Amino acid sequence: MRPASFEEFMRVQHLAAINVTGADHSSWNGTYDVQPYELTDDGKLVLGSAGWDHTIRYDEERVLRPLREMFRYAGQQVDDATLLRYREALAVVYHENLHLLAGPGTEHADAQQDFRIDAVRAFEEGVTESYGHETLDDYIDELQLDLVAPGIKNVIGLMAYERFTPAAETLAYELGTLDEADRLEILRRMVVVNATGKWTVAAGIIADRYGLGAPHFATERVIAERRITNAMWKHFGKLPGLSIVASHQLFSRSAAVGHQAFEEAREIAGEYFARRISFGGVASPARGTSGWGTYSTRSGPPQSLNRRPEPPDLRP
Repeated sequence: MRPASFEEFMRVQHLAAINVTGADHSSWNGTYDVQPYELTDDGKLVLGSAGWDHTIRYDEERVLRPLREMFRYAGQQVDDATLLRYREALAVVYHENLHLLAGPGTEHADAQQDFRIDAVRAFEEGVTESYGHETLDDYIDELQLDLVAPGIKNVIGLMAYERFTPAAETLAYELGTLDEADRLEILRRMVVVNATGKWTVAAGIIADRYGLGAPHFATERVIAERRITNAMWKHFGKLPGLSIVASHQLFSRSAAVGHQAFEEAREIAGEYFARRISFGGVASPARGTSGWGTYSTRSGPPQSLNRRPEPPDLRP
């Protein structure tokens, strides 16, 4: 699809996000508004928000105005500074539309109660920003916006939510080692569901890896997934407090949170697997191989991680 005007772009903004991600649907109600002046908890200007009423709000000066200008001068060559303004505005649009993606039978607003939990907010923003930053060119391609703003894929903006993204990326990488999937694919599976669903995806991957996928373990699996989720929440709940950490330490401290969350969750799942072994007849969890060999920038771990030893063999 190639929108011919700013107005048409705003009408199809959600469809491009659905097409890029393969999501079931978007909860967007078709309405966008101007974002009121608001600061984040670490003092940064809020450039966009996806409301529980399913309305998207965008900052006038930093988002709506650059995009109107981009379509006004469609096809014309502009300098890199202007292209960067356009790209950063598009990044906000894509980010907010990713927030509104939802799985079958669910909506964005279903997660409103859980969103009061620090860990849920941190993970939602971390997953959304990480996936959005890495796939923004795909969103641009889907809308053919490189024809509207030639060269827009040649400039790269900075990633936001520096406290949250390394933790989310690290957890996604670790989960991928269990599921034979790369980090970006794990992020995609989580970005297409709401804030509550992201934790269901993460806990489900771990539960499946440790032998809780059989139907006769259904009740025990529910309990295990809740324990796994609570363990990960405990670690991700620390992320908002990293605002006081020096910038040069922020990446490694955040990544460590993602790793610690994974390790504790895996230990809990291992308890259930050991219990299954004691009753016999349970196969060993399959080893994940993705991520231990070579990997691309999009599929590999965050740069702060070295190769980690292979998960322990839990077979008797």
